Amino acid sequence: MSDFTFYADGIDGKTLTYSATEDTGFDIENVQDRNKNTLFKDTAIAAANVTIDIDFGASKTCDYLLLGTYLISTDTDDLKVKVEHDNDSDYSSSTTVYDGTGFEGLTNHVQNITSGGNRYWRITFYDAAAGDLVNMQIGNILLGARFDLSKNPELISNLESGYIVDNRETTGGFRRSNISNTTIRKIWDYNWKYVTETEKGNYETWRDLIYMSTGLSRYPFYFTDDSATTLHYGRTRGKLKFSEQSYQAYELGIRIEEEL
Repeated sequence: MSDFTFYADGIDGKTLTYSATEDTGFDIENVQDRNKNTLFKDTAIAAANVTIDIDFGASKTCDYLLLGTYLISTDTDDLKVKVEHDNDSDYSSSTTVYDGTGFEGLTNHVQNITSGGNRYWRITFYDAAAGDLVNMQIGNILLGARFDLSKNPELISNLESGYIVDNRETTGGFRRSNISNTTIRKIWDYNWKYVTETEKGNYETWRDLIYMSTGLSRYPFYFTDDSATTLHYGRTRGKLKFSEQSYQAYELGIRIEEEL
């Protein structure tokens, strides 16, 4: 197994129910937008726990939960998160696949959970020390199946960064320029060799989750290159293109541009 994992399986288009009351203009449906800067907020919770229920419409297998741009605080700083699933919306016979800590602070966090599949999934945020939740904001939620790459890319990869500069030139040869965007955006160029037929299919499934195109992919996604110690957020540029090296062995190049 490699150090790389792609997290692209989201909850867009699913039915969501929040157990408390969102702030005006910051509805729970905002977490379906994979842009992590479109926020759901509840800044006046005053309850020991709240839940987000997700109806996938059909059985869905999930093995990770990812919260993007989130802040969750409690009276006692003893936050816990529980993830469970059931075939019935009343969760009368639910299976708990995660119940633990690690979600404190304003950050992005991914948590591997015990793989399971049902139509209904519930995320519970609670104060384990019997205090109240105080504040919650979440940019996006991804809940689904992660793509663990079987091998690392080639040793030499390119990492670019720079500004967006507009240059103009007069007929007399004088140049004028201005910076249209001062954001430093990282760009990763990766190359994999000897991709198997099976993993080729896994890449194609991932392609369909983010809608790769000739330009930027429709959806951004998270990925790690150090076994989930660091999470990066970006979009691919260009279509998924394989070159066959030998029978059922492929070479693949992927360009990822940082999303802010």
